[in-house]
Amino acid sequence: QDNFGYDLSAVEAAKKKHDAIETDIAAFEERVQALV
Repeated sequence: QDNFGYDLSAVEAAKKKHDAIETDIAAFEERVQALV
């Protein structure tokens, strides 16, 4: 990822991807908690 943060659109795209990953993790944690 040499061009990380190279321009605003790249930063925004990375943030959206990160937010989506966090949402997926939160949903996964809820499923795990339901099993415990």
